[in-house]
Amino acid sequence: MIDIEITDHQSIATIDPKPIQILLKHVFETEGFPEAEISIALVNNEQIHKVNRDFLNHDYPTDVISFVLNGNEDSVSHDHEHADSNLREPLIGEVIVSVETAAGMAAENNWCIASEVLLYCLHGSLHLCGYDDLVEIERNRMRERERFYLLPLGLDPQVDPSE
Repeated sequence: MIDIEITDHQSIATIDPKPIQILLKHVFETEGFPEAEISIALVNNEQIHKVNRDFLNHDYPTDVISFVLNGNEDSVSHDHEHADSNLREPLIGEVIVSVETAAGMAAENNWCIASEVLLYCLHGSLHLCGYDDLVEIERNRMRERERFYLLPLGLDPQVDPSE
C-alpha cells in the first residue's frame, strides 16, 4: 500500500492535495515501490530555509527538499531498470515543498502555482526513488522521468527545478 499524507503549513496559495496524491501513487508504483509511506509538507520560504540550514547546512531557501527516512540513501536502488520490488523494504520518506518559491516560478513555466507545486512534489519524490540531478547525465534522466509523468497531464515544464 502507498500512503501519501500531505500537510499544508503555508498561506500563500490553496493547494488541492488530491492531484498530488494521485500522481505520486502512480509514480511510486511505476518506479517499483508498491509499499511506501510518504509525507509531503507544503511550507513557505522561511520554513524551508530553516530545514535547509538545519539539516543540509545550506543557508538559503530552496524549492524542494527530500529525505529518505528509513535506512540510508544506499538502501534505495539507483538501478531503476533492474530493481526488484520484491526485495525492497517499504520506502518511508518526506518531501518538503516551498509554495512561496512555486508561486514565484509558476509564471516561468506558463502554468498555475498548483502545477509548479505538483512538479516540486514529483521532483522530490523522484529523489526518494533514487534519482539524482547533481551531474548532467543523471539530471537529464530525471528530467525525462518528470516529463514522462507530467506530459500525460498536459504539463510540460520549461524550467529545471534543480537550477
